[in-house]
Amino acid sequence: MKNVSDKSVVLWAGYISLLLFILAMYFQVLALFGAVVLIGGYLARHLFRKHGQIFNAAHASWQINTVWLALLLAILAVVAVIAIGAWMDNEPSLEARLDAIINSDLAPIDGLRAIWNIPGVSTLVTTIIIFAMLCLIWPLKRVLHGMMALRYGLEPAQLGARWRWLALALAVTLQVLPMLVFVLL
Repeated sequence: MKNVSDKSVVLWAGYISLLLFILAMYFQVLALFGAVVLIGGYLARHLFRKHGQIFNAAHASWQINTVWLALLLAILAVVAVIAIGAWMDNEPSLEARLDAIINSDLAPIDGLRAIWNIPGVSTLVTTIIIFAMLCLIWPLKRVLHGMMALRYGLEPAQLGARWRWLALALAVTLQVLPMLVFVLL
């Protein structure tokens, strides 16, 4: 291992806290770990830079940026859904169409098709799916990426492409499995 850190316990604690923050989608109380990572990350980065520990400062910055990325994606998702909802609300017959579909004797699949044909619904659903996947997978991929880099004594930006792909595959797996469990139970 190169760049072995004497402060790696602080960095590992940051990554574990960051991992818990990412799981806040499932357990909201864990969202507080985002603040822990930000405060601890800024303090650690400052101290690491002050002592010339560039490797450690890079990992602290990676952790800080991951929290901000997760928060930015969540805010963008909410803004996008509100914007599409406002655009859909401009159609005066929307409520009447939804009431007609709900009160009809259509089979469930035909009701879903009728709702899907309302202008803006497909855009809204697609936007929600894309942002949900981005909010769930991208920050988790960055956490796993940083952990792998720390494990091998590298700065996160130095991690090779195959490890980045592995981090992405692990992030997708770790997010899809809990979703399947929640859906199937």
